[in-house]
Formats: sequence, C-alpha cells, structure tokens
Amino acid sequence: MGLKMITCEEASRLISESMDHNLPFWEKLNLKTHLMLCKVCPTYMRQLHLLRRLVNEWAANANTFLSDQSLSRESKNKIKLHLKQSAP
Repeated sequence: MGLKMITCEEASRLISESMDHNLPFWEKLNLKTHLMLCKVCPTYMRQLHLLRRLVNEWAANANTFLSDQSLSRESKNKIKLHLKQSAP
C-alpha cells in the first residue's frame, strides 16, 4: 500500500474505523499525515470522540435517566433496548 495523500472523505472513514479497532500501519500513517496537513479533519475527529464519550456516559447512566416516573414502562423498555443495540 504505502504512504499516499488521502482525501477528507477517506480520512473521516479512517477516523471512524480507528475508534472501533486498530488500523493497519499504512492506514494509520496516511491518516496521521492527513491530520497534520488538514485544518478540518482534526476538528471532526475531536467532535466525533466527544460525541462518542458523551453517548457512552449517557448510556452508562441510562437507568438514572430512565427512572423518571413520567415515562411509561413500555417507553423505558424501548429506550433500554435501543441503547443496548446501539452500544459498541
């Protein structure tokens, strides 16, 4: 494969993939090179990491949020099921 200039579209795909598993050496190097030269993609990466952290924190505390008596039991169960299906 080797070192090559990648597009922002490719970089965004690699940023997303890197959150779930380790990238192969050349993909990681290509992404790091792109991030050093691009003004937009590092911001996208920070936002994506922040969003993921916030969602994970919310999911970890879902029982606290779902204890609100204004939600029906059926609604709470639907939300819990959706969170379980969405969790990484």
